[in-house]
Order: sequence, then C-alpha cells, then structure tokens
Amino acid sequence: MNTSILLAHQRRDSFPDASTYRPDRFLGSEVAPNTWLPFGGGVRRCIGAGFSLMEGTAVLREILTRYTFTPSAGNGPERGRVRNITNVPRRGARIAVTSRHSVAQGQSTDPLRVS
Repeated sequence: MNTSILLAHQRRDSFPDASTYRPDRFLGSEVAPNTWLPFGGGVRRCIGAGFSLMEGTAVLREILTRYTFTPSAGNGPERGRVRNITNVPRRGARIAVTSRHSVAQGQSTDPLRVS
C-alpha cells in the first residue's frame, strides 16, 4: 500500500484551511504522525530524515541571518502543480533577495525567479 503525501497534506481534519500556505501552522506544537510526510512514513521512512532536518535548519539559519526575502510586486495567489512528489508554484515564484548588509546601507533589491 502506497501513501499519497499530497492527499495526506490536504486532509481538512489534520490541516484546517489546507489550501492556504501557512508554514506557521507547524510552530509551537508537535506534528501528529502521518499528517506531515516530507520523508515518507512507517517502515519505509527515509533513513536520512533526521540528518536532513538538522542540516536544513543549519542552512536556513545561515541564509536567513544574511539575507532578507520579500515577495516581488505583482505576486498574488497562485495554484500549485505537482512536480514529482511535491507541489510547486505553477508559474514559479518571484522574490527579492537582499543582503542584510546592503539593507542596512540602503541599497536596492533585485528580483530573483525561483522555480
């Protein structure tokens, strides 16, 4: 039996307002088993899941202390599309990435397309 990660992440009993992008829903509480499955689940769970979460936290900490990310003008709600086992924005996402050092000096930002 295969688990559909997409369907698990859209369950309204686990995620009220599941279609809204709200990463803060995972803050401040323990995530129930079988509701968030970025590494699969059960006996077939990814062997590198623990290391990946630790490494991802370290990388994000470094990036977020050095750069500021803001949505570019004209970004609005967008439907996702399935890409392999994940969802991505259908038309990509435009963001402005600014060095925190340049923000302090008042330099402008340049949009960056992330897909």
